[in-house]
Amino acid sequence: MKLQANHQIATQIVKQHPDTLIGLEQLTDRRERTRCKKHQPKKQGKGTRLLSKKARTANRLSSQWSFAELQALISYKAALSGSLAIKVDADYTSKQCPRCGHAADANRPSKG
Repeated sequence: MKLQANHQIATQIVKQHPDTLIGLEQLTDRRERTRCKKHQPKKQGKGTRLLSKKARTANRLSSQWSFAELQALISYKAALSGSLAIKVDADYTSKQCPRCGHAADANRPSKG
């Protein structure tokens, strides 16, 4: 199921961006940088409550996602379509101009 989803995602990315340079973020140690959520804030009042079993299962499955496999699929599909996929450092990518590379807070006005 994950392999099929990765193929579909990779195909969609490559089709949407033909003949271009695709930057893939370095995802090394991603799992160590994120925490798995076990509790969520209560809707009204103070404190937290335990997430539902369904939500915990979804969190667990998403944390096991094969990012390296997805990057490999994007790389080879990009090469077949005439594009090029490279790995880039994640620092300041949300603030950098995609054309000139200038990084500034003004390049990300909505912060989302």
